[in-house]
Parts: sequence; structure tokens; C-alpha cells
Amino acid sequence: MWLRWLPLCTCLSSLISFVLPKAVPNGSAWEPTRSLIRRFDLLYVISSHEAGNWNFSESTNLSEVLLVMKKTENPSEQETVFVNLWEQPRTSAEAVTLVRAIESVTPANLQENAGTSELRTNGHKYGEMIALSLRRNPDISWVIPAAFAQTDLCRSAFHLSKGSVSYPGMGLVGKIPLVRLDAVTELGPDGRDVDDGFSLTESPTPYRAYWGYDAESVQTLRQASNQYLNLLTRARPRRHLRSPNLLWSRAGSLMLPKELRLTTSCLSAVVLPHRALSNVWWPAGWLPGDDKEQREMERRLALWFNSTLGLFQLLMQRQETEGPWSKFSKAWYEELRVLDLRALSAEHLKSIDDLWDSVSDRRFLRMPDMATDPVRSEIDETFATILGIPPLGDFRDMLAREPLFTRSAI
Repeated sequence: MWLRWLPLCTCLSSLISFVLPKAVPNGSAWEPTRSLIRRFDLLYVISSHEAGNWNFSESTNLSEVLLVMKKTENPSEQETVFVNLWEQPRTSAEAVTLVRAIESVTPANLQENAGTSELRTNGHKYGEMIALSLRRNPDISWVIPAAFAQTDLCRSAFHLSKGSVSYPGMGLVGKIPLVRLDAVTELGPDGRDVDDGFSLTESPTPYRAYWGYDAESVQTLRQASNQYLNLLTRARPRRHLRSPNLLWSRAGSLMLPKELRLTTSCLSAVVLPHRALSNVWWPAGWLPGDDKEQREMERRLALWFNSTLGLFQLLMQRQETEGPWSKFSKAWYEELRVLDLRALSAEHLKSIDDLWDSVSDRRFLRMPDMATDPVRSEIDETFATILGIPPLGDFRDMLAREPLFTRSAI
């Protein structure tokens, strides 16, 4: 399938091209690969946002990117062009026509507050194109310009990563205080480590667990543990026995997903009444303060993660595996920048606490239905008031149109 893109690689000289997993732009395990890429001029990053056609190789269904680089002794600060395809060309002839459009059309500047560069041939839209100098923006994740099919959302992601809120059609509308998640929370152990120290049991023990992610049941912010754990007395075959006491000391009551299927999931964070460990969630605990303050801040953080802007922060830097299926590693979470709740006034924190009382037991709709979800709308209204920004309804509508959620063309 990727051979259709050979015209882009052969029309110019001294080029090297690779088809690689879409985790390359931001996956922590791919940092050595990105270091190698920095030795070249990265000319194009081509991503497919066509529902059900996230890949370029015929041997996989996993999301991929096509990178086109130029060998050089002195890498320049020139802009990289990000091509976000809404639909892939079906034939080599279509690919040649599209490549000519890519070479002739001026890409939109991601840093500007307006402008969309459409790739159209014979009246048919294949996607949109963005330009950004990665060397002049070393703090920007490479995945942000390729995170969404719609340029306006990529632009909003770029500004949000710098602490500014930008709405399509309105430009910059406000600021948001950000902090790295690992500065205010501690994430617990991986499920594989838990399995090296505990076994599941249905009999009550002092060690609670929140096991699995059933989208049909995980629809409210307030959840309860669903399993108990027994301490292992000997290591499992071909495994090392881990200290249960050390593992349990890192249990938490705020649960953040290790992975999400965006077409069926409702929530991107939940809160338990007791500390627990998990296999498919990252237990998290607020670091400073007494027990009461920790519990309050964890509830507030869960509300933020389930607001449209909080969910957007997750998605704009996600480690995409297969279209709507995304993973979130521990190292990824620790570097994630979220709303700094410590910067809010006591009055604003009280508003968030009142919000928790209002929505914590109400059912969320699936993420694809976020545009009509009254619970998410109420959360957005509260945070918009606190941050002094316009209502998020139109922004939420635009996000809900992404193929990641709809599994269809925009």
C-alpha cells in the first residue's frame, strides 16, 4: 500500500523514507529512533485519519506514519510538513496527483491563529496540510501536528501545550496554568508487577483491586473496587517474586487508564472510595497534604480529565496503536502537563467540589456522543467559568467529529 507514495520519495533527490508505527513521534521507547531522525531534515510526516485505514502497510492494521527525510551534513531549521489524510489514494495515479498537490499547495502554519490548507484534486478532498519547525519548537511533541484530522484541532493542541486556550474561529481566548502530573501525583505499579506479588481472590482481604475496564459498567466517576488480592508466597513460574508491601504502598484511589478504546469508552479517570491496585489502570495518589486534601484533589483531577479540555490533553499526545485504540504508559503520564489545581482560588476549588457532588454518580455517554452528553457539558461549563474562557460547546462538537470517535469520514 505504501508503494503508492513512492512518487513523493522519488520526485526529490537524496531522500530516505520509512513507514513506521505511529508511536514513533512520542513513544518513550522510540526516543533513540527520534534521535537518529534529528540528524536528517525531516521533510514530511504523513498520517492517515481514514477510519479503518490507519495504516500504510498491507501486513498490519496498526496505525502508521510515513516519514520522508533528506540526508544532510547540517540539519536545518526548515519546517516539517505534516500531511493529515482524510482519505488515502486508492491507485498510483491518485497518489501521483495528490503528491503534486502536496508539492504545490502552501501548508498552513500551525503557530498562526487561522488558516487551513486543503489537499483537493478534481474537487475531491484528501486531507489537510500543516507546517511546523520542530527544531525551533523543541518542547513540542512531534505527534501534536498529526494528532487530529482537522487542522484547527491540531492548532488548538499546539497552543494548549504552551498553556494557551485557542478556539477554532476565535484564536487565543485564555490562559491555563499547567503542571507536570508527576509533580503533584505518584503513579502506582504496572499490572504485571502486581501479578508478581499478588493473586486474585473473591474472599475479602485488606488488599483491594480494581480489575479490568468494562465500558458498559464504567460510566460514572465514582467507582468501587471489584476484586481482592492475596499475597503470593512463592514466585510464579519464570518470574521474580515482588514485595507485596512495596507494591501496596503505591496503591491509589484515583485511577487513570493504561489504554482506551475511544469508540466505546465513557471515562478517562475514575475515583474509588478506597486505595487499590489494578491491572489495566494506573493507581494515582495526590502527593502533598493530609488525607482529606488528597481525596479532594484526586476528585478534582478526575473531573478535569473528564472535561473536554482534559480529555483533549490526553488525546493530543496519545500513543496511538490502532486508530481509536490508544495506550498511555507510566512514563507518558508522568510527563503529561495538566491543569494546576494548586493555582486556583478557594472559591474556584469550591465550585469544582460542588460539581463533584452534582455529577459523580451520573452516567456519562460514550465519548463519540460527547457533543450531546449533559454531564460532560456541565463539567465543561464549570471549568470554562473558572478559566474565564468562552463555552466549550462548539469545540466539543468539532472534537466529536474526529474519525477517532465516529469511525467514519468527517
